[in-house]
Amino acid sequence: MSEPLVSVIVPVKDEELYLEQALRSVVEQSYPHIEPIVIDGDSADRSREIARSFEGVRCLTQSGTGLAGAWN
Repeated sequence: MSEPLVSVIVPVKDEELYLEQALRSVVEQSYPHIEPIVIDGDSADRSREIARSFEGVRCLTQSGTGLAGAWN
């Protein structure tokens, strides 16, 4: 039986100062079956660009919903 896939959901809204460190922490885990997903709540900074710079990270953008919408 293969090991299960673990999705790590990272909701963001203008978090460019912390996002790279957070995603690096996720992708450097020793467990090999991780699916990082960034939900961007319409950031005005470089959050989307940072998320998309990581190989294997899915980045979904919600228009006009802010951080609360990204959490949901």
